[in-house]
Amino acid sequence: MGDYINSRGIVRVGLALLLSTCLPAVDAVAAVPSSLSKWLSKQTVPELRERLEHYPRYQGQRIAIVAARDDALSEALVTSLRRNLQNRAGIALWQPGTTNPATAAPASTIDALDCNSQSGADYTLQVSASPRGSDRGEVSILLLPTNQPAAGDDSWHWKGKFSRAEQEYIKRTAASMPANGSLAAPWQDQEIGVAAHSLSREFACALRPQVKTHIALHWPAQTVLPGLFADTINTSRHLLGSYRELAQVSENADYEVSVELQRFREDTWQLWLIGTPLRAPLLPVQAVTYFQVTDLDWPMPSTAANRNGQAYSLPLGEAVDFIDVEMLDATQRDSGRASAELEVTLRIANRADWALQYSFTLSGGHFNHCIADPAYYRHDGYGQVEGRIDAGDSVVRRLLISGTEHRPTATFGTRKCAGFRDLDGFEDFADRGYKVTDFVRWDTSGGMTK
Repeated sequence: MGDYINSRGIVRVGLALLLSTCLPAVDAVAAVPSSLSKWLSKQTVPELRERLEHYPRYQGQRIAIVAARDDALSEALVTSLRRNLQNRAGIALWQPGTTNPATAAPASTIDALDCNSQSGADYTLQVSASPRGSDRGEVSILLLPTNQPAAGDDSWHWKGKFSRAEQEYIKRTAASMPANGSLAAPWQDQEIGVAAHSLSREFACALRPQVKTHIALHWPAQTVLPGLFADTINTSRHLLGSYRELAQVSENADYEVSVELQRFREDTWQLWLIGTPLRAPLLPVQAVTYFQVTDLDWPMPSTAANRNGQAYSLPLGEAVDFIDVEMLDATQRDSGRASAELEVTLRIANRADWALQYSFTLSGGHFNHCIADPAYYRHDGYGQVEGRIDAGDSVVRRLLISGTEHRPTATFGTRKCAGFRDLDGFEDFADRGYKVTDFVRWDTSGGMTK
């Protein structure tokens, strides 16, 4: 028999075969309830129902059930718990959405967002099974606040002998589900774009009830983040700037936006956008997404070493605060009977004592009826410029967009004139650069260059 911890002696309906239904029978013995199955059915499920249905702190709260390990047994326990807690009065189980945010149609207004699927869970029921020898193991179930994972105090633990089916399952890797930014399916390090779409949409949805006509956001200098997370935040900031109700300002703001990065477990990280109201009666808002990243040293050490092994201090402050971008020229050249090339010439300067990496993207397209108004703009393609700039240096770079439609003297059909969207991001980079910035970050590959 296993060692039962936190037992209250509560015994309800017979669920002895609860776990067995989630595991294939490897032999006839598998049909006999195991010690783990009995613990789950007679103790843990009844106690969980009692807490979630009647404890005030959990009333009306959304509960996500996730596996903390990637083995098939942990995933089977998750499935078993979900089956026996769903459709219970007073228990609201949360399921992540299946829509990829990157495939959703872009919106220029937050009124067009589908916010029903954006809200995350309030609490996480975290399940993990661990082997301890050839046929024994442990199972832990933790009930944790999503935004304060270290603050949970409800837990259930089992130690004992696994059945043959359970021994087989704990050796298998669970079938992975498509990443969606939830704790159950966190983003991987190459999914910055979809992660930023998800995070910005959730933050915009949180802000939507606070909007009367528009909301002004102030983004102060942030703590230096690892490149993956810095890029996600920069892209999210860029996306939030595309909603007409959300302005980004340096003063007289309605909200101050801050960023937090927290380790949830060994290889899983929470990335938060937090909006703190600066005026009454606005309410605090937040959005969170999860990444699975291995071998990340965070917080970053105060010193590092360059390629020659020499120690140096890491830079302080936001890299974007040390880059200047000046638009020198914006031109259009005909390239055929019905198309044009658009070109923007930029001077980029680095005021820091540290090398910078940067990337800027601009939309090129055409205006129907040759009316230079956002309502008549149609996107044709993107131009991008990226690179590295040494400390104290400046460079001149050109950004080219080819194949934009251009028929200003069309005899038949709609007249179209090639043009840019968000060119003001370069014209007024200090205040509107978020519209064109993919990322500006410190180049920590080799230390200081001057």
